Amino acid sequence: MLHTLIDLPGQVASHAQCEITRWQMLCRVLLTVGTFFALGPGARGQAPSPQGSPQREETTAAQSQSAVATAVIAESELVGLPMNGRSYTQLVTLQAGVSDPSGGGRQGGQSSSITVSGGRGEWNAFLMDGTDINDTGNQVPRSAAGGQLGADAVLQVQVFATNYGAQFGRAAGGVMNAVSRSGNNEFHGTLFEFLRNSKIDARDFFDPPEKPPFKRNQFGAMVTGPMIRENTFFMANFEVLLNRLSQNVVSFVPDQQARQGILSLPGRAPIIANSKILPYLELYPLPQVPLLDRNGNPTGTAENRTSARLPTSDYFFMARVDQRLSDRDALFGRYTFDDADQMTVGSTAELPWRVQSRQQYLTLAETHIFSPALINTFRASYTRPTSTFDNAHMREIPRSLFFVPSAPRYGQLHVAGLTRFASHFDSPAGKAMNSFQFADDLIYRRAAHTWKLGTLIERFRWNVFDSHAMGGIWTFSSLENFFRLGEGTRLNLALPGSSSERDFRQTLLGFYLQDDYQLRPNVSLGLGLRYEFTTMIHDTQGR
Repeated sequence: MLHTLIDLPGQVASHAQCEITRWQMLCRVLLTVGTFFALGPGARGQAPSPQGSPQREETTAAQSQSAVATAVIAESELVGLPMNGRSYTQLVTLQAGVSDPSGGGRQGGQSSSITVSGGRGEWNAFLMDGTDINDTGNQVPRSAAGGQLGADAVLQVQVFATNYGAQFGRAAGGVMNAVSRSGNNEFHGTLFEFLRNSKIDARDFFDPPEKPPFKRNQFGAMVTGPMIRENTFFMANFEVLLNRLSQNVVSFVPDQQARQGILSLPGRAPIIANSKILPYLELYPLPQVPLLDRNGNPTGTAENRTSARLPTSDYFFMARVDQRLSDRDALFGRYTFDDADQMTVGSTAELPWRVQSRQQYLTLAETHIFSPALINTFRASYTRPTSTFDNAHMREIPRSLFFVPSAPRYGQLHVAGLTRFASHFDSPAGKAMNSFQFADDLIYRRAAHTWKLGTLIERFRWNVFDSHAMGGIWTFSSLENFFRLGEGTRLNLALPGSSSERDFRQTLLGFYLQDDYQLRPNVSLGLGLRYEFTTMIHDTQGR
């Protein structure tokens, strides 16, 4: 008996012919994102009902025919499992050998990474519908808010932890491919909001009796349906994360007497501060609780506890359109946008750091069916992840106190025994990457063999800058040396006129050939060869 799939609404690769040898045959038809379909017996040439989405077919059994073991995070897990901040990247760690040292659901920064079998985070490849979406550091594409939103817009996540076919490149670690959801002939929608606040949070050890306020609102909506029945389908998803966090920051500062320029140490005459450092003493937060030595004598230092307000916002949007051009051609396009902003704790509550990110991904893919055994998919993609890092000072620091008057930001003052009063030594800093990707995949199936061959061309454009040590880093070995401007002093400065601005360029070419051979119904053999070449990375200005 033969089955022919002619039209699968909302799916790119939607044509296959399979011979049924028992009550159910498992036929692999999708090339771009590796989705599988299970076909049951029916009349010759009978197409599936347009009322259901083909993406909802069961995939677990079908994967047994592949020579590569694939772990799949299914729709039920994406919707049903709890995720802190609804970042679906956390679910990748449910697979064997995959871990996230940062904890996954954190709300801060972009330094976190996924490790696969102990490998480095930069070794992994993160894909969306086959498009490379790694961030500017070649790691998890998380936003400045610390997560990856859009779980409702993702149908499933395929995880290749160690062994995978030659069609996947650019990775020495694992490969994670998120498959976006498509529409069908029926309208469907979801509306949600999640609320979390400090009422059910435990008090931190350093918190006062009254916990600092905290409130998180996360809400959004998704809708799918037809634009033109049987031909054009759409999916749109919108999600917002608003995090209003306050955190107690503990700082060690000069005590009240030291703040006035007098350092009293037990058994020694008072030390009068050099008049040049008096303005710097006033920069520190006010002392609250004096710190005493074991004999109850003053040490010249005190403790300050201040509640810092650290808001976070993340706005996410994804849209996808699937178009059936003919019985042999299908096209889909997807656009993803994410804009995030977060304040994080700096050296003191008055010197927080601000991280901003914006991620944009665009993918267009066209699939042509030459015959039931020969299918070709061409994909063109553009990604642009950007991030900036700067200080968000709650108080104005006079430029007369800058170690380098022309510096973009105040530097760093390190005094042993005190909390450093400092801007971040790299601020302001920024990274922007433009990636242009073109890929073509051809699949030919004959008897027990499934041949795959293809090519990838990816052009990278990185524009980066930072202000490392441009404000100066002034270090004192003790509070006494700071008062006297004496020995134990070190000053680090960037060279005058130096610049860390770079415009890097690089091109990657990849070619592969893969043969999946079905030796027996329960035994598959995968043989593949991939060759990748990258040009020498260079700066456009020769720096």
